[in-house]
Amino acid sequence: MNLQDAGERMILKLTAGVTLEFVVVPAGEFIMGSAEEDELAFADERPWARIALPAFAIARFPITVAQYARFSHATGYQSGADSDVVGKGDLPVTGLGWCDAVAFCAWLQRVSGQAIRLPTEAEWEKAARGVDGRLYPWGNEPPDVSRCNFGMHVKSTTIPGRYSPEGDSPYGCADMAGNVWEWTSTRYQPYPYQADDGREDPKAAGRRVLRGGSWYDSAQLVRCANRGAFNPTPWLAGIGLRCALSL
Repeated sequence: MNLQDAGERMILKLTAGVTLEFVVVPAGEFIMGSAEEDELAFADERPWARIALPAFAIARFPITVAQYARFSHATGYQSGADSDVVGKGDLPVTGLGWCDAVAFCAWLQRVSGQAIRLPTEAEWEKAARGVDGRLYPWGNEPPDVSRCNFGMHVKSTTIPGRYSPEGDSPYGCADMAGNVWEWTSTRYQPYPYQADDGREDPKAAGRRVLRGGSWYDSAQLVRCANRGAFNPTPWLAGIGLRCALSL
């Protein structure tokens, strides 16, 4: 595999025509969480804070069945992930536990030589909403069928990028509202977010944070600030992943 720089986007080439496209998120502060007056917000999204992050890159799209299957075939790794490459190869992979997502990223790191990993909860949120605290990747307007796959409108997953560019984030990330929930590296803990307080310890026990909502979730649940959390080992339908890359 090799990584090619394409300006603000980078292409990681896998074998057999399978690639990953990353977008660069520049260093700086962003608004994380929700304001007290936000009526859509849940209690665990507060208090909101300005969080500073170094530059990083994040996959433009969620990982597909075909991409995950490349890992499974190469390593013999077994999980509950959807493996129907013929019928669903271009759709987001689903049925992943947190440990499955971590194993996929670790394999990519080994075979590519690049620092590929799950995004932190803070990185995911910045990539999804930019720096201005918007509710959704595209702004504050409620979601509709032209911007994302949510609310049982399609009744299944959709090919990543179907709602681009209308539904994209300020950095060009697609499908960060709806379609599939996405694992982050972060252990679920109260705000404010602090990367050095143990929540980013990969060996720590406890639930891990998911972001983005899915095709069956409401407009409230596909907001950029919404937080989901599940135990790391069981696989669940409707859950996938998106990789990050340390710069």
